[in-house]
Amino acid sequence: GPCAPYGLPDGVPPPPVPPSGPGLEVVTYNLYWWNVAQNNNWSSLWSKIQSQSFDLIGFQECDDIYFVLSNVDRMSSFQAYAPGWGQAIAWDSGRFEEVSDSAGVKYVATDRWGDRYAIWVRLRDRETGATIFAINTHGPVSGCAGSVEQMMLAAVTENIRDGDMLIYTGDFNCWSPLLDSNFQLVAPGGIDMIFTNKGRAAASWRSVGGSPSDHPLVRATFAASEPVADESTAEPTDQPSAEPAEPTLEPTDAPPTSLPTETETDQPSTDPTPVPVPTLEPTATAVEADPTVKPTIAPPASLEALKASIDELKSLIGDRCSA
Repeated sequence: GPCAPYGLPDGVPPPPVPPSGPGLEVVTYNLYWWNVAQNNNWSSLWSKIQSQSFDLIGFQECDDIYFVLSNVDRMSSFQAYAPGWGQAIAWDSGRFEEVSDSAGVKYVATDRWGDRYAIWVRLRDRETGATIFAINTHGPVSGCAGSVEQMMLAAVTENIRDGDMLIYTGDFNCWSPLLDSNFQLVAPGGIDMIFTNKGRAAASWRSVGGSPSDHPLVRATFAASEPVADESTAEPTDQPSAEPAEPTLEPTDAPPTSLPTETETDQPSTDPTPVPVPTLEPTATAVEADPTVKPTIAPPASLEALKASIDELKSLIGDRCSA
């Protein structure tokens, strides 16, 4: 469908702001379609989807959304937007209605598997009147650098309207500081993530094993679907957020850039065992006694004693010479 304008059209009031509403459960899930089909694991896939509750879901690697809807009992009342490229957004039609002429696609990138897109649709919550801007993507395996994350960002900023609640699902195949700085990451399931408007938080989120898919099933639960202030359509920023979210990072064998301090570890700090320093005793050198040498005199304790010592020394010298 045609792209929605940036901002509200003239004469169209913003949607009402309800004081509260029912909770909103959102899922993102890559179905690993080709492998499930090759191994005839459909029953396991249907059971996995059936085991989770949700009102809105973004699928990746989903070649036939209507095959899914017809085999998952909890989705019997769902409708979907599935323009192609293995992507689909599905929602509970008892709760949401699609806003007319408010769906579209945006090219994101191309990798060895073909073109990648972001798809989006605007939905109105029948009970609260809130409008959801639901967008889903499957990022290229080459990552998000450069123009890719710019396109992922533009898919939102070019089409979302003031007051829309953003729900951005996807297998992003990367971590994007640009998306993190402009949106709120509420479900950091590795490369499978859910974003919403900046400043909005999810009540909870979780990631569960997605077998027979090779991706987890990631879910975020919001306290209510409510319109938001116009932060969702604010000018995007190229600066990364000051407090980046905590995505699931793959372990690395690279050494740490700095050693932990006492405040950076949960382990009690212990002083290293000191290396003993040996005490060096003075060694005495054996000297053969000379019978002609008289014993030395200890240093005098006073001037008078010094004079007496000198006199004694003269006497010894005199005796030595006369000998």
